[in-house]
Amino acid sequence: MGFYVKITDEMKRQAEDFAMASLGETFDRFNYDRSVRLNKIYVGKLGEIIFAEFMKGKGVELAVDFNSNSGGKPYDFSLMGKTIDVKSGTKPHHRRLLIVQDHFEHSGGCDYYPAVNVYANHGEVFGYATKEDIKNSKVEYIKSLSHVIFYKDLRDINELAEVLSNDS
Repeated sequence: MGFYVKITDEMKRQAEDFAMASLGETFDRFNYDRSVRLNKIYVGKLGEIIFAEFMKGKGVELAVDFNSNSGGKPYDFSLMGKTIDVKSGTKPHHRRLLIVQDHFEHSGGCDYYPAVNVYANHGEVFGYATKEDIKNSKVEYIKSLSHVIFYKDLRDINELAEVLSNDS
């Protein structure tokens, strides 16, 4: 079980505006149609907003990037030289952190990978994995070869809050 964050109308609007503005700027790895891509971008950005709101409650300020053409950076947040890539699921049965192997290897990976599930009115922040955890995880084929860690096996998200609060 994770930590809950209420999703406000403003959070939804920000994520929707970002999805619309950045649709043409994002890489379509899986060849999805327009509506599926818009939803994936929306959910990903909403996951970032939820995570930033959760961390704010822990005393860590993270700036959400709403620049629609920020060049496909391999991370969502950077704080004191540490990179964070939030991974968002949308269904109660989504209980695995998935990192596409090619993306991880070509980008060099991020320092931290928090897992967030996004629902209609709330987000649930679970745990996180480190770059080393991802390197040591099993690889499965899930639409592509992906590193996989079950949410139950993730590190305690409060530990990441503590690490980041010491870095800020």
